[in-house]
Amino acid sequence: MIRASVYLIVCNEEHHIRRVLESVRDFAEVVLVDSGSTDATCGIAQAFPNVRLFHHAWQGYARQKQWALEQCSHDWVLNVDADEEVSPELAQAIAKIVTEHQTDALRFPIPEVFLNRLFPSAILTKIRCFRRAKGQYDLTNRVHEQVVLDDGAVVGQTRAPLRHYGLVSMEAVIRKQNAYSTLKAQERFAKGRRHSLFRLMTLFPATFFRGYFLKGSFRNGIPGFISAMNAAYYAFAKEAKLYELGLDT
Repeated sequence: MIRASVYLIVCNEEHHIRRVLESVRDFAEVVLVDSGSTDATCGIAQAFPNVRLFHHAWQGYARQKQWALEQCSHDWVLNVDADEEVSPELAQAIAKIVTEHQTDALRFPIPEVFLNRLFPSAILTKIRCFRRAKGQYDLTNRVHEQVVLDDGAVVGQTRAPLRHYGLVSMEAVIRKQNAYSTLKAQERFAKGRRHSLFRLMTLFPATFFRGYFLKGSFRNGIPGFISAMNAAYYAFAKEAKLYELGLDT
């Protein structure tokens, strides 16, 4: 048993929830915060003996995750999403740092599974695993929420992956990008950011070039090309929606 708490926020995730809960069976506790599922999500979750199920009204990504974090009872915590899967290698890496007491947080890559292709990732993610007393969420972020660690926190890293299955179809990608680009534009506008004509003109080609060539999406064939195009459109959509918000001012 890994003496750590896993926490996740969910709503209508019956197609994914079993996979992620199977992958964290060896953790001492799984805090699952549901914000109003109407499908079989909660019923599936209740079949796992290490799951503690909570119902909490939606407060936005950062606040919802902060609330879930506060329900955890162990010193070390791991945040996952319903459409992710903890690899056995990552579980072993977490079990090791929990017992060694030498670090305060752990970074790891999150490769994407997209159009039936696993996209290897060399990029280490934002902090997802850390000592509960050492971190909290930045509540000013509406989307792409992140944990802020206390000054002086020691961060380790591993190449063991947390796999992401949320972008399995073009429909899922477009739906997610539309929602996230709106939230990100609203967040930037609230902080005083305004659109830039230069960014509107250059974000799409620059983001595609970075993803397809510099980050190596060309190695993943047609799915890699489509993924780089999706990333480019998402970058453009955020700036275009920022422009749209400024029309009423």
